[in-house]
Amino acid sequence: MPRPPIACRGAVQTLQPSPSQHIWISDQLLSHTLHRFLRTTCPHQKRHGSHVPGPLEARRRASKRRMTVSANFYPQDSLPSSFDLSALFGFRSKAKPSWTYEPPTPRADPEPLPTWTPEHTTEKASSSLVSSVSASPHVVSSLAPGIEHTLNAQQEWREHGARDIAVLEATSLSAEAYESLFFTGYKPAFEAFQRRAAKVHELGQQEQDDILREAYQECCPTSEVWMYTTRVFRHMLHLGLNPQAVLSHQAKSEYAVPPIHTEESSDILDCLEKFMHQYPHCVSDIHRIHIQLAKTAALVSPSNVYQETRLLKLVKHMWLSAHLQGIGRSTSTLDLLHSIANNCNNQTRRTTLTTIFSAVTPLETALFNLVLELKDELGLMAPAMDIVSCIPHEVLLQSVRKLTNDIAKGAIRGVGKSRFERLKGLHVWLQLLHQLDDKNTQTERKLVDTAFTTVAEYVFSSPDLHKQSPLLFSTCLIIASQKAAYRDIPFSKISATLKACYAVLEQNGSPSFEVTSGVVMSKMLAKRLPHKVVVQMIADTLVRHAKLGAIRDFLNVLDRRSLALVDPTSVYSRISHQVAIMQKNTNVSSNDDAILYTYQQVLRPLSQISTIPGGLEVKLERLIAERQFKNILQGAEALSLLPPEYCNYQADMPLDERVFLIHQIAHQYTTHPELSQKVASRAIYRLYQYLQQQSLPIGPLFSKAVVRVSIIRPMLENRFVSARRLIWVCHLVTKVEGEDVAKKIEANFWHWRGDLIQHAKGVHNSIGGHRQEKAHVGTMKKLGLI
Repeated sequence: MPRPPIACRGAVQTLQPSPSQHIWISDQLLSHTLHRFLRTTCPHQKRHGSHVPGPLEARRRASKRRMTVSANFYPQDSLPSSFDLSALFGFRSKAKPSWTYEPPTPRADPEPLPTWTPEHTTEKASSSLVSSVSASPHVVSSLAPGIEHTLNAQQEWREHGARDIAVLEATSLSAEAYESLFFTGYKPAFEAFQRRAAKVHELGQQEQDDILREAYQECCPTSEVWMYTTRVFRHMLHLGLNPQAVLSHQAKSEYAVPPIHTEESSDILDCLEKFMHQYPHCVSDIHRIHIQLAKTAALVSPSNVYQETRLLKLVKHMWLSAHLQGIGRSTSTLDLLHSIANNCNNQTRRTTLTTIFSAVTPLETALFNLVLELKDELGLMAPAMDIVSCIPHEVLLQSVRKLTNDIAKGAIRGVGKSRFERLKGLHVWLQLLHQLDDKNTQTERKLVDTAFTTVAEYVFSSPDLHKQSPLLFSTCLIIASQKAAYRDIPFSKISATLKACYAVLEQNGSPSFEVTSGVVMSKMLAKRLPHKVVVQMIADTLVRHAKLGAIRDFLNVLDRRSLALVDPTSVYSRISHQVAIMQKNTNVSSNDDAILYTYQQVLRPLSQISTIPGGLEVKLERLIAERQFKNILQGAEALSLLPPEYCNYQADMPLDERVFLIHQIAHQYTTHPELSQKVASRAIYRLYQYLQQQSLPIGPLFSKAVVRVSIIRPMLENRFVSARRLIWVCHLVTKVEGEDVAKKIEANFWHWRGDLIQHAKGVHNSIGGHRQEKAHVGTMKKLGLI
């Protein structure tokens, strides 16, 4: 049998390879080996909810595994086959391959913690791997072509897996730092900042500052930085975090500020304003950011009203931050503010603000010119309010005092116009300040209150209160017109009321304060204006600044017109406080007695127009009685009329002893030789008033003293006694001694006085007087003729 050709022998060798020893590789080991190079397992032919491959994938993997194991190389320690086809056909045996398979050994030392590895490090690792393979050319050249292809594929998988693992390790180390390399918008950057600052409030202040500074810098995007900064400011305000670290970084880094006409610029200004109030130590950093915004705003002119509003907001906040540092009037600040104000489209805003920031005209002068323009054109109220709202509150308070005083003086001393026209500027100024107070609700001290206090101090510091009182009443009515009670009343009606009041007052010249009060109240009632607010405001002002006489006159006006005082607390408190002081004061003077009597006159109408506690009136009456009795004893002691045992006065003396002592003093007044008839008569009448006011009994000793000092002694001294005095004496004698005694006194009086008149007539005629003329007893007594 001939031997087969060489082609057939090659085919037989190809079709029937020599049986080789098969090596079994488990699925777990195979998957573990592949997972080192593949990031994920095969996504197809998987069962739902499991990582176990399906039947198709399992069949494909089994065939692939058989082809891989049945390679043309043998392990170094494999046994030779019992049947060798190549030996049968006479082929020479090939030399054993120099390459041997060595399984990887597990690492004994644990892997170090992952650190950030840049991209060039990964490239170096891959290049070193390639160089290590290429450095052993004998290894590659000694491999079979199939083995070389397999190794190249495995090397590519290793390089790809190493690169992916390096990237994953880098991202797992610092996610925010790795993501920041690819931030091109503010949203992912702000979300990364939120994650970094989520629990920073639980740390100390220094740690908070460090973490916030690092988080802001690392998460800052490459574009839209100002939008990112706006969100960061809002988030820090929401969490209540100290912004000093971020603000200092912003102020020093010269970051790109948003355009002044954008919404984000307005948001940043609002955030910075809140930071100034909550964290005053950050004012310097905030002012630097304001300067950066101002430099960009000075280059662009607003195109609409909203943009100009943002421009004014920048002027307000920058002026405030400069004022808090004490550089509000520095040259650099004024120049920058002047350049911003020069871009305003509104002529009133531009003219006034540039005048204020010119460093030549004082602030009060610029505001005074603004009030003059506003008085002639009320349509400028909105621009004027925008201008005044730019001024810091403390600076405006000082200007309000000086400017209000100047306007009030000009209204009083001005000539050439009616008083109503001169006071129109003050009315407009008060309206402007009231609108500012309604807009700025965070301020504790109101501008209107400061202006009204200035007007009240000017009015009551003048010696002529009746001339300044119209200014006070008109100011109260203008301020009250801004209250809720006047919400539905047009201002034209209030102006008409003031005009009518001034017309009446100018006709009467310079009436008293009581007359002026009556005119204003009557006109308000005639125009049906709410009077309770005005009445309360005037009463409180009088209590703070006026004397007791003005308070008494105003309350009497209210009592006559049946107008109520809703809250008498201020009046009641002042009187009760002064009464308590006088109770502790042991030194008694005539001025104190007059003050107590005035207090009593104030309480009398106050109890009629309002409800007050009754204890004060009783306390005041008791104090007045004690003071009167003490004065009586002091006067008697000065004339040596007081018995020695009563020289040490005690306030708790029984009433019986008081009555007896007063009767004895009255008797001593009538017998004292050194006292004139007038002095004795006045002293007796003062004792009679005390007994009447205290409802004490009057005895015969006192009535006899009254008859002696009022009728007998003047008739003996040839003095004329009027019938009115006789009537008073007879009424007193009737109550004490009876009607019969009073009739005898009256009969003797007429007889005695007739004889005195007849004597005076004779003397008058004897010295050459006309017989038909009357002889006046008092005149002839003064001439020494009788």
